[in-house]
Amino acid sequence: MAALKILIVTCTFAPQASPNATYSVRIASYLTEMGGDVRVLTLSGRDLLAFTPPEPSLSRLSSPRVYVERVDGGIIRRLLRKSGNQKDRIQKLKINPLVQLLIPDPYMDCIFPLIRRGLAMTRLWRPSIIFSIAYPWSSHIVGYILAHIRKTKWVAYYGDPWTYNPASDIPRATWRKWVDAWLEKRLLHRASGVVVTTEKTKSLYLKMFPFLTGKIEVVRAIHFSNRDNSEFINDIRTPGDKRLWIVHSGRIYRGARSPEPLLRALRELLAEHPDLDAKIVVWLVGEVDSQTCDQIEQWHLGSIVKIVPWVPHDEVQQWIRSADWLLLIGNRGGIQVPSKLYEYLGVRKPILVLQEVAEDEASRIVKDVDAGWVIDNDEQSIIQFFRSFLENQIHYPTYQGAIPVETFSLETNLERYWNMLQQIVQT
Repeated sequence: MAALKILIVTCTFAPQASPNATYSVRIASYLTEMGGDVRVLTLSGRDLLAFTPPEPSLSRLSSPRVYVERVDGGIIRRLLRKSGNQKDRIQKLKINPLVQLLIPDPYMDCIFPLIRRGLAMTRLWRPSIIFSIAYPWSSHIVGYILAHIRKTKWVAYYGDPWTYNPASDIPRATWRKWVDAWLEKRLLHRASGVVVTTEKTKSLYLKMFPFLTGKIEVVRAIHFSNRDNSEFINDIRTPGDKRLWIVHSGRIYRGARSPEPLLRALRELLAEHPDLDAKIVVWLVGEVDSQTCDQIEQWHLGSIVKIVPWVPHDEVQQWIRSADWLLLIGNRGGIQVPSKLYEYLGVRKPILVLQEVAEDEASRIVKDVDAGWVIDNDEQSIIQFFRSFLENQIHYPTYQGAIPVETFSLETNLERYWNMLQQIVQT
């Protein structure tokens, strides 16, 4: 049987430090291991690093048998590379009113260079299926057009919803939502399959696009693997540090999930217990917005809330494995699961979920696995929980819930990709 020829279109790939880049590398490597003839169409290294630093661990995760074709973006990439540091670029882009004109997203200038290179790649090597990964949505436009021209199947992966994303941290004008809705519907009519990451997202898309019935699958955006080598992971905790370490990894998206109720609760608890910083420390590992930094300073929380700026993924794993508890702030939309949850589950540490929406998807997983505690993300609920902890009145999770934690391993979910792509090609 001939190898399944798979073209992956993505604007996030190695060496970029982002969850989508890590996931793209994992997917490409796994499909290659399963016998697929996998080629990746992505951006040049300098364009991938316009917004984020490099992630060294991706070179270890990448299969050397995956052929990667890289292309330079257009004028927007060139302008962004010249405009200040990486964090400033992101903030300036979000508040610039002209961002509304970048349809479907700030990667629009990459669409035509990727299509041009994709057509050259597929002139002799004709893929059985094209698999585009979003965010950004520009990848889907590239996948759609290449599949149309080459008369092949196209599958769209959604890390987050597009038009109907309730937790987007980039505001969109009403007219933009109409344009995005029309464009997304037009593209999805052509899709042979659609992959989303939660059951709630699947329900949302079936409601918005009934024609996707029978075409949409749920495959979770899981990064941790049963085969990940722990030799790269060392404990960074100082011997003798008896404080309760609570670690949050990844960016703080204040627009989507706010840490402010936690900070307010810690301020009141410190007033009640002046020695609390000798018992508890909260580590925010990753990018933290300026408003959160200001509140930590103004409310004199520096002794109990510590910020660790961006670090490579292997070092993030050190922080996660060194924690006593792991902190997860739920999305306001309630339909998406932060990918860090699956890494948390992989180390089987207690997880404290501050939920924004009752019974959101992340909360349900933590309860089903019995992996931690779920409380509302409001000041009084958080205060009451920590008072119970200080009085030794909380019940610790067992990780022996109704759903085995192994359900959320990388291998279990990537196998679904392989089976799905084979089935689509054969029908």
